[in-house]
Amino acid sequence: MVEMLRAFLGRKGRGYGALAFGFLLLGVAVVLHARLMETFPSLFLLFLLGGIAMLFFGVMFLFFEERILTQRVKVQERLLEFLLEYIPDRLYFKDRQSRFTGGSKSLARYFGLERVEDLLGKTDFDFFSPPHTQEAYA
Repeated sequence: MVEMLRAFLGRKGRGYGALAFGFLLLGVAVVLHARLMETFPSLFLLFLLGGIAMLFFGVMFLFFEERILTQRVKVQERLLEFLLEYIPDRLYFKDRQSRFTGGSKSLARYFGLERVEDLLGKTDFDFFSPPHTQEAYA
């Protein structure tokens, strides 16, 4: 039980805290079940129902938090797509082998390509003369 609480409390987000608190309440209800039932039956019910409620809220927090983060990522992706489509600057992205992995539409036009997708996987050697590329890669 303690390891489970530490695992939840070590993560960020309100949902994990609610889950940890819910497990704590349920743990107290289970461990002290016999003692609480004979002395304070309503307190046992409070711990039990409170734990279940906190688990429910924790799951809901995590679900909605994930949806909000997904929406933020989608907005950022659309913004990047818009910028790469309409910015007049020649922007590009390359991998460690210097292959193009993305770029702006103006860069594709500069290389005489109609689509940015035609740029993907190519290197400077596909577009520039050997003296220029050898100097750039030296």
